[in-house]
Amino acid sequence: MKHALQFVTLPLAFWVGQASLTGSVSLAQSGMETLEDVAYWQNLCQLQTQAGNPEAGLSACEQAIALEPENANLWADYGFALLSLEQYPETLAAVDRALNLNEQNSLALTYQCMAYLGMDLPEKALDTCDAALQTNSFWGNQSPTLVWRTRGQILHQMGQPQQALIAYDRALQLEPNESVTLAYRCQTLVETGEYMHGITACQAALAGDGNWLGETPALTWGYQGQAHTQLGDYAKAIDAYDRAVALEPENAEHWLQQGWLLEQIEEFAAAALSYTRAVELTPESSRGLVGQCRTLNQQTQFEAAQAACEQALAGNGDWWPLGAAQAWRELAHAKAGLGEYESALAAINRAVGIHPDYLQAQSDRSVILWYLADYESAAEVANRIVNPELTPVTEENQAIIVNSWTNLGRIYSSLEQPQLAINAYEQAITLNGQNSETWANLSAAYWLDEQYTEALNAAEQSITLNWQSEQGWQNQGAAQAALGLYSQAQLSYEQSLEINNQNADVWAGLGAVQLRLGDADAAMESLEIAIQLNPHQVLVQQILEAIAKASSEE
Repeated sequence: MKHALQFVTLPLAFWVGQASLTGSVSLAQSGMETLEDVAYWQNLCQLQTQAGNPEAGLSACEQAIALEPENANLWADYGFALLSLEQYPETLAAVDRALNLNEQNSLALTYQCMAYLGMDLPEKALDTCDAALQTNSFWGNQSPTLVWRTRGQILHQMGQPQQALIAYDRALQLEPNESVTLAYRCQTLVETGEYMHGITACQAALAGDGNWLGETPALTWGYQGQAHTQLGDYAKAIDAYDRAVALEPENAEHWLQQGWLLEQIEEFAAAALSYTRAVELTPESSRGLVGQCRTLNQQTQFEAAQAACEQALAGNGDWWPLGAAQAWRELAHAKAGLGEYESALAAINRAVGIHPDYLQAQSDRSVILWYLADYESAAEVANRIVNPELTPVTEENQAIIVNSWTNLGRIYSSLEQPQLAINAYEQAITLNGQNSETWANLSAAYWLDEQYTEALNAAEQSITLNWQSEQGWQNQGAAQAALGLYSQAQLSYEQSLEINNQNADVWAGLGAVQLRLGDADAAMESLEIAIQLNPHQVLVQQILEAIAKASSEE
């Protein structure tokens, strides 16, 4: 079943030049704080800011501006340093000063555009970026690539992906191998469903010039993971997220997506580890916590699952597409696993109340009602699910509908209505004839209806599909015994016990056929084991009573 996924949004990159300086020295240490060389201070301001040391860049810019306060380019560089510190109002003040001195300064207009974008004012940002392109006068040590890339980010944020792609393409015409622009282009392509083109763009980014402007290649691996997920290639998606978390181990979103993927391939222990890491990074993450709950349920760790689901419900409310209903459904699963069926019913009712169309929750509700022996209500819920007028048989719904037909078979068997049970199991098999357990259940329903040949045929089919089907061998033995094939029944029961020797019903059946075969000693041993495993085993009690009665009559 495919799910729409929530993926991390590419953060804005405000570094506008490739780092060329790896460290900084304070002015006091350098002994050059009195140097009256504007070009030196301006160059130092630019290099420090580009190298990721904007505080040092500010100091150098201030030295330059003190020497030449009417230099528009210095004020633009000062704005760049402030922008790198995400001090957006201060950036606007600095670039306004630059534009007052030179209104044709395209670089100052670009920094103004980027500051507006940082303040979540995309319309103003777009207008200013357009003004920078129209002016196209002074770019300092930058180029129009910067403004085209920023324009693409604005348009992407405004929900205009095609226009964003045009902007990125214009940037790439100027610098064809710039890694970060290719990464942004990849993001837009993936988010608009152009998955293969997106993967190509991400791979080009990894092979590009290495100019990530403060980002890392983990961005491209994350987007490739998203694309491969949507294409259904989970192995490649998991590999992509492996690479992403190796580069950015503190990125909780990548851990979440990896956990979700591992769930889909039923690697529940590995998925639990990914969700645990995500929760360590974001302790209030409802998605991470409900993922933990689900994977713990799959590993039958119900107490831990219950705790995780309760934390998810008290978390940050950032859910997967099913919302809080998923947490309530998983909480119901945990409580049912602990045998707390009344609490489980209350939880599953919450899930259904939040999301009435949540078919899996409806199916679980039917199962919980069955455990509570409310068979009529359980049947009513399951019948609504299998009604084609209410639930069309689609690829997405089919597995749930099959499960509901199977549940109906169990319910009708519990109601001692074997014909209805047989019909339900046959409906399930029509939709999916490859489930060994369903064939075994059909065999039991035929046996209850005294259709022993049909019961034998269904049990044989169950074993054909799964040679290790304990229930298949057991039901085959019961059908053979009913048909008087005692030697064959003995072999079937013994095969079932090879798989699980703790089943009292199988030991009882074996004892019964051993009596029929005249092996009283072996029969009594089998019956004693059965009664030890289950003192209330009905067949054993009946056999022992019959033996006692026969002995008294002698």
